[in-house]
Amino acid sequence: MNTLTATELKHNNFSSVINQVRQGKEFVLQCGRNHENVAVIIPFDRGATIPTRKLGMLANRGPLVMADDFQMSEEEFLRQ
Repeated sequence: MNTLTATELKHNNFSSVINQVRQGKEFVLQCGRNHENVAVIIPFDRGATIPTRKLGMLANRGPLVMADDFQMSEEEFLRQ
């Protein structure tokens, strides 16, 4: 696995690193003077998961039911 410091990631072409990740390469991201390992950059299809969103303070208070014909664009939602 390749290693990159935060400084190297900034000064290297970030899109180049992303392209290498797309091709299957993995990188360990290191920070600080001691080069502490803080993250791993891997292709998304190798085990990355997106957590399900919770309703916050309304969690476990009942189901969220939306009408089948409910429509709202992102712009309308953000204006609310």
